[in-house]
Amino acid sequence: MQTLKEIKKRVVSVKNTQKITNAMKLVASAKFNKANKAVRAARPYSSELSQLMAQLVGGDVEHPLLNPHDATAQVLVIVFSTDRGLCGALNANLLKHLHRELLQRFGADFVTQVDCIALGKKAEQFCRKNNFNLVQVEHRVEHLDQASWPLAFSQQLSAHFRQKKYAGIYLSYQLFISALQQRPLFKQILPIATAAENAAESRPAAPSLLIEPQREVVVEQLLLRYAANQIFLAILNSVASEHRARMNAMDSATNNAKKVVKDLTLQYNRGRQAAITKELIEITAGVQAV
Repeated sequence: MQTLKEIKKRVVSVKNTQKITNAMKLVASAKFNKANKAVRAARPYSSELSQLMAQLVGGDVEHPLLNPHDATAQVLVIVFSTDRGLCGALNANLLKHLHRELLQRFGADFVTQVDCIALGKKAEQFCRKNNFNLVQVEHRVEHLDQASWPLAFSQQLSAHFRQKKYAGIYLSYQLFISALQQRPLFKQILPIATAAENAAESRPAAPSLLIEPQREVVVEQLLLRYAANQIFLAILNSVASEHRARMNAMDSATNNAKKVVKDLTLQYNRGRQAAITKELIEITAGVQAV
């Protein structure tokens, strides 16, 4: 049985932990508010761009990024995860979903067909543990949400696809739906034809486009920016999901710490009362013996 001194030390320790988890919750809350605004601000542009892409795909446009090719069976998956833990089951759910999707799409030997780019330490650990061919690693995903990085990255991916190094390029990330709901998503971005058609299945028909002055230049830039926008959205959704999940995890940890402090305090008071009662009994017995 624990002594009163040990119980008191545990109470102090748990209270210190409670202060830390509460502070982390407040920090995550501030970061989440900023990330949530960024996601909401990016959605209208992405929606209009997807509609524009759906119209392009439906026309007579010919471009290497639009159509699939059979030069290779190899595919590339970009996995967005967090760098740090303490965000509940966010990473575990994402990586389980990724494993299930790869198994369904590419069969039991998918490890030999899939190359990975890990954006986040948890994704890197998953890829190394499962023996994926890891071609690129980027840490500190929350710092990659500048518009210049996704555009340069999309140009790199487009070059791989043009060279027929990959038959398809996919994104795996946490889709931020609301403060109460995030879900893992496995999404194709190249070839763009299939990706854009899937993104705009429910949209109404739009009039034909008149492109001036140089059709090829406009189409080239638009396709690259569409791919960059999908990567940019994946980063924003991942960051918002991470901060919201960490908020929830730290809130639960703070509440659990309060409950533990309450239970330990009750245990301490009972032990202290028992010790006082024992001393009184001993004093009374001594008096009676005298």
